Amino acid sequence: MPKLVSVIIPNINRCGLLEKCLDGVFWQSYKPVEVIVIDNASTDGAPEMVRSKFPQVQLIENKTNIGAAEARNQGIRLSKGAYLWFLDNDSLCEDNGVLQRMVDYLEGHPDAGCAGGELRYDGNGNCIGVKGFDIRPNGEAVMKIHSCEGVCECDYFDTLNLLARRDIVYGIGGFDSYYIYLAEDKDLCFKIKKSGYKIVVDREFGVRHFRSDEKRPPSNAYRRLLQRNRLRFVLLNCGWEQIPLAPAYDFAPFFNPRRFLIEGGPLFFGKLRAQAYAYWWNILNLPRTLCLRFEKKQFLNITR
Repeated sequence: MPKLVSVIIPNINRCGLLEKCLDGVFWQSYKPVEVIVIDNASTDGAPEMVRSKFPQVQLIENKTNIGAAEARNQGIRLSKGAYLWFLDNDSLCEDNGVLQRMVDYLEGHPDAGCAGGELRYDGNGNCIGVKGFDIRPNGEAVMKIHSCEGVCECDYFDTLNLLARRDIVYGIGGFDSYYIYLAEDKDLCFKIKKSGYKIVVDREFGVRHFRSDEKRPPSNAYRRLLQRNRLRFVLLNCGWEQIPLAPAYDFAPFFNPRRFLIEGGPLFFGKLRAQAYAYWWNILNLPRTLCLRFEKKQFLNITR
């Protein structure tokens, strides 16, 4: 008998995209599934749309935006499936066999902890592969497009499309809700891999991500949060020998005058300020971060 898959989708103010995402989920050939949408105080009518068009969906309505990480934890606590399928509200399933292939792979490969990936396209709309990331010693993510046919391993990939075994996710304590968003998926995959499981992507598992197609430049606030969470990831997860090397990796490029000439003053100093903010924030929060490192906190047992 097929195992139940719990689909967990956090949402805030993307009513139209959420509707398309849910259409793609219920179009999947694999059954059975339960779908859980966690809405973080949307004001665009998204909860009303879900109740009206998708009454079979379990809807959690938060009064405030608690962040994507904790929203996913809410969904995990409510879920009953043997597998957990994490999607973003702007993930588009353009193939109705994606979920079936991911489940089949995990069923046949007990050494794989999670499967999925984001499809990438060239300027002409042709798929060129699936995206995965490797992690540098300073916690920085290096994107790689895996264009080969078949399954490829990586350090992590985004939770816009990630199917994981329920017991593994519970074993590592769920998502670290202190990230809010950005790096929570890297943290989850890192812990899964550290537990001895493979992180795999494949074009046959991939879905399209609407935000990637937009190609929007990051704002200063986005850049600061990204760098803050990256450094926090290092302090939480990397070896003690790597931590002293992080400043060299982070600030050495700023001493290259060619970088200033290539990027221009506003972008150069924006990145430098983001790095400085990341170190300032993490120094202030170092005691709490170190406590979390040693406690191995189970975030599914607490709510924020």
